[in-house]
Amino acid sequence: RAAGQQVANTPTASLMTGASTQMSTVPDAALLRQRQQASASVSTRSIRSLYVGISGPLVTTGAMQSLNFAMYDSLRRGLHKRDRPTASKSDYLNNDALSNVAIASGVAGAITSIFTSPLMVVKTKQQVMVWSFRRTVQDTYRANGRGLSNFFVGFGPHLYCDIVGRLVYFTTYEATKRMFMEQRASSILGEPNSKDISVTIPERMFCAAVSGILSWSVIFPADSVRSRMYAHAVSSVGNTMSSLELAKKMYRDGGNSIRPFFRGFGVTVARAGPVAAFVLPVYDLTFEW
Repeated sequence: RAAGQQVANTPTASLMTGASTQMSTVPDAALLRQRQQASASVSTRSIRSLYVGISGPLVTTGAMQSLNFAMYDSLRRGLHKRDRPTASKSDYLNNDALSNVAIASGVAGAITSIFTSPLMVVKTKQQVMVWSFRRTVQDTYRANGRGLSNFFVGFGPHLYCDIVGRLVYFTTYEATKRMFMEQRASSILGEPNSKDISVTIPERMFCAAVSGILSWSVIFPADSVRSRMYAHAVSSVGNTMSSLELAKKMYRDGGNSIRPFFRGFGVTVARAGPVAAFVLPVYDLTFEW
């Protein structure tokens, strides 16, 4: 499931990365030459270039998704058991507090961000430079003599995206699902909190699509800063800018406008809804089956 999701995601992610990094933040000649070479490569094999950066994530995305969902579910289950020690094992799926959902998803996102940050750095650099996975890893490690720290460039915005993004993603999904359940319970049984009411698959898909779109809408400006930091780090020359410095530069370069923070927003939102509409219902049904 996760591998298929990655294959579907990669072309639009490549387009979004290209859009969000369109305005170079590093005007040195070495980077300009590299970007010109990348552009020439993309123009000669455009379809293939949309899948640049897929090799690493394709291998690891299943493990990362599994880790995130497992931690989220374990934390959520534990928090519900603390609140209701006598409840059944599956009671948390529909009856735990939304605050528990928010805490569990945020903590799970924070922990997995440590592992996903290097993957994001490598993937984005591949998409910008159109390099192989191996060359990208080697170049990232050697750049500026900073070694492993290069794999955590932009970790501040990345941490924000993983914590807030996951928090909004899961909490919105659960909240909208329960809204459907309460509506149906009230109209059919006259009891808004009835446990005998379930959510249909189309309703789950709608709730998931809303949560995916809302999640990306909330984190997109930070994701733009993160992507621009990765693009800035492509150059092996020059000092790395902090996320705050880069955000200020993006604002100034955009004519004191927030438009640079939303470049590629349409592509991302168009992808977020359908992807979430597939992933979250499958997660739900796996536990309920």
